[in-house]
Amino acid sequence: MTVPFECDWNAGAAPVSEFFRSDIPGLEPRPEHWYAAFTCSRYEKCVAKQLEERRVECFLPLYRSWRRWKDRRKQIDLALFPGYVFVRMAWQERLRVLELPGVVRLVNFNGHPAPLPEQDIEALRNALEQRIYAEPHPYLRIGRRVRIVHGPLAGTQGKSPHETCPSCAPGCPFSEGSGGLDIAH
Repeated sequence: MTVPFECDWNAGAAPVSEFFRSDIPGLEPRPEHWYAAFTCSRYEKCVAKQLEERRVECFLPLYRSWRRWKDRRKQIDLALFPGYVFVRMAWQERLRVLELPGVVRLVNFNGHPAPLPEQDIEALRNALEQRIYAEPHPYLRIGRRVRIVHGPLAGTQGKSPHETCPSCAPGCPFSEGSGGLDIAH
């Protein structure tokens, strides 16, 4: 059973729906975790929409950016982490996500699933709901130590991801943490 919602693509994040397994008799709840689904280039919104249609909880952080063509300027929504959509599911149900057109694989390390910490996803969601200015930073060098100085994640320290992230694309934003950083806990 789902709760109807309004889709507001300008809110800074893709809509999130929830599918409650406890509503189905005979099914025991399985532990659900957040995972990062690696998508084909520029398929993030399409994959998020398909996940919504399948009642799989997902989160696609977006940011607004001005783009200029020869004849006009326009503000468009782009994925904050290009090529990735966050998915909340039990690992045993990963086939529901992997069979979607546009999904390449789920991020894993050395063949083992790589769940993302719930608090990292919630911090990112809360930050975007507060309408903080967020966009990918083009000038981070691989392995550089960084500290977030403003916003809800202020004080978080870490280093930019290493070049050879196991089983991920180079520069993967999900190596050991979220937000493109190896977070120092």
